[in-house]
Parts: sequence; C-alpha cells; structure tokens
Amino acid sequence: MVGLSLALACATVQTQGVLEISADEVLLHSDARDYRLRLKGEMLALHAMDDCTVQVDGVRRGLKLQVQDYQVIAAQDGSAPFVGVLRRNGNSVDLILRGSGMRLVMVGPGADYLEPYVGEAVMVLGFASGPHELTVMSFQVLPSSEPGSEPLNSSGAD
Repeated sequence: MVGLSLALACATVQTQGVLEISADEVLLHSDARDYRLRLKGEMLALHAMDDCTVQVDGVRRGLKLQVQDYQVIAAQDGSAPFVGVLRRNGNSVDLILRGSGMRLVMVGPGADYLEPYVGEAVMVLGFASGPHELTVMSFQVLPSSEPGSEPLNSSGAD
C-alpha cells in the first residue's frame, strides 16, 4: 500500500508555460496549474529565462516539479531563441544547439561579442541568414551549475 501511495505522489510530467523568476524560486505558470521548479546542473539555466515560454519534462511531487529536461519555446519578446554552447571553429564562433547538436555559425556584428564566452551555454536571439548561419541580434550567457552564478546580458549591436 505504501508503494502505491508513493507512486501516486510522484508522476512524470511534460508541461508548457511561462517562467517567473524571483530571488528564491522559479515558478512555471501553465494552463493547468503553477509549479515550483526544482533545478540542478544544466537545468539551472532556467534561472535566466524570466518571462520565457518553456516546455519542461520532470517528476512532479505535489506542486513541485524536478526538471529533467527543457526546451525554450519563446523568449521574452516572443521570438524563438537558440540555446546551446559556444565553440570555436577556426576563425568563427559556432553555437552547438542544445538537444539536436546542430552547429550554427554565428555571423553579423553581434557575433564579435560572443568570443569571450566560448565554452559557455548561451541563449541567442537572431535570425537565419544562410544555411547553418545565425545573425546574432543579442545574447545572454546562461548560469552555470555553480550556485550564485549570475546570468550576463549583452546586446550584439551598440
């Protein structure tokens, strides 16, 4: 009987909603309900995504959701962002997309600002300007798994 009640208390959930970030918690406002998100490791990137629409997968315990995976559907401005890790490729900086592993070459004036963040996870706003090319309009460095890390905001155009 205890095993049955424990199984009912924990359920795998996939839901979509808008994030609200405060000093001590991350809330996901979905159509069905609001969840307090529990984040570890790579999932801590969600701390930098206030007002973004995301889809999360995880294990629900009451109104808390331990996030195991996420996908950003829309940035704060409603555009579709690109999330991944920056890598050097010869003279260019590429974005290796989270989930698919696709490589996009960063181009345009905003791409010059990405150089110091090679190796970091970022969320890039921009548009496709050619096959596997992304013109960078702005970007945000996402928090690492270390507690207390702060997201950095930057704009590609001054």
